[in-house]
Amino acid sequence: MKKLKKKKSKTAVAELERIERMSSSMLDVLNSRCRTARRRCRWCRPRPRW
Repeated sequence: MKKLKKKKSKTAVAELERIERMSSSMLDVLNSRCRTARRRCRWCRPRPRW
């Protein structure tokens, strides 16, 4: 039981780190894309002025 629990916690931590890294990279890519091409993507909230 202890071994399984340890493995689970390790995998959970790895998954969290991986998710955090992926989200940060994805956000950077989306920001760069939005800055280069001014288009409404589903990630960017549409502004009321448009």
